[in-house]
Amino acid sequence: MISILELMRRPSVEDMQAHVDALLKANPEVSAYFKSSVEVAHARRSSRRVHCAPITDEVSYVVFLHEMGHLLSPNQHDLNCFVNIEWPLPDKMVENELDAWRWAKEKAIQWTVSMEARRFISLFSYGYREVA
Repeated sequence: MISILELMRRPSVEDMQAHVDALLKANPEVSAYFKSSVEVAHARRSSRRVHCAPITDEVSYVVFLHEMGHLLSPNQHDLNCFVNIEWPLPDKMVENELDAWRWAKEKAIQWTVSMEARRFISLFSYGYREVA
């Protein structure tokens, strides 16, 4: 059973940044572009590059992990880039999103309430309603 103190413990920005650095070092085929002006984080499969804001908190950290999941999870479907996204999203696109969040949760140094909230908001914004 997890104690209340364990639930309240949160990773530091330094620990999260060190984890990001370690992931990038362990996966040299993937690169990252960190810039404050990145409004929507994304992973480019063609260049194997993550574009996201710098790691400043739990949310920016988990968004980075999610985008890495799109590049590193073996369960991702190879989809063409959608210019005009249909609603509801195609099943394979929803599966990719769910899988990238699963990957992020497995790889995070610690999964927090803030991270879970970001996952929920992201999936809900894609029209996915079964966020369990």
